[in-house]
Amino acid sequence: MLISVLMEDTASTPQFASEHGLSLWIQMEGLEPHTLLFDTGKSALLRANSEQLGINLSEAEYIILSHGHYDHAGGLTEVIQRNATAPILLHPEAVLPHYALRSSGKLDYIGIPSELLAHPRLQYTSAIYPLGKWGLLFSGIQGKEASASSNHVLRMVKGGIEMEDDFIHEQNLLLREESKLILITGCAHRGILNILERAAELAGRYPDFVLGGFHLSNPTAGTCEPESFLNALAGKLLERVSGICYTGHCTGTEAFGKLQAKMGKRLRPLSTGLRIQI
Repeated sequence: MLISVLMEDTASTPQFASEHGLSLWIQMEGLEPHTLLFDTGKSALLRANSEQLGINLSEAEYIILSHGHYDHAGGLTEVIQRNATAPILLHPEAVLPHYALRSSGKLDYIGIPSELLAHPRLQYTSAIYPLGKWGLLFSGIQGKEASASSNHVLRMVKGGIEMEDDFIHEQNLLLREESKLILITGCAHRGILNILERAAELAGRYPDFVLGGFHLSNPTAGTCEPESFLNALAGKLLERVSGICYTGHCTGTEAFGKLQAKMGKRLRPLSTGLRIQI
């Protein structure tokens, strides 16, 4: 499996654009090869990065949106202009209005671009949504272990009522290729440990590799989770993931550094332009 990072908060070299967003191009190389686009970043910038990497967005068989936030869905307009066939897989609640509560008290819309909310290629997923024998999307995480404290500033409107976002709309991707099990997350708003537990229930064991954001920082406040929280999280990731964790985006640079101090080479950064062979 080859995973190319089309968009991330940081870039591996100056030739690649970066922004606060996430997009992964996944090429499975087994007997039945598949090509997936997992999230689309915040804007059309992912197109230039894909061209730099020699990736043709029209070849994606599936477009997956991890959740209903603009930094994962903002580049979708650009993608569907270049890919005329791939279904766009998202949870039905991802299209609800989503907001961020700023320190000023203002609510800023951070949802999927409004012009895309009724696009005919949107295909709604369920709490467990198989992708053949090689993949599985799953959502509705219920655990409470090590969830992001900054979730309280993220809001949604459901049934006409503004409330704290419950992130039922956040879906994660499990991929199986030969003997390897890989977990892909968008932001892990429900807590990476809770997501790992659900993945293990569904697959019968913990994943060998994890890639994606862990949501350990609050970019509005410029803060990250306490060191005691991060130390405990690092220990549990080392126990549960046998291979390497790759993270970035909403994890935040400060939190990443503190995790890596405990995890060493078992934790590696995501950055635009990076290619990961698994």
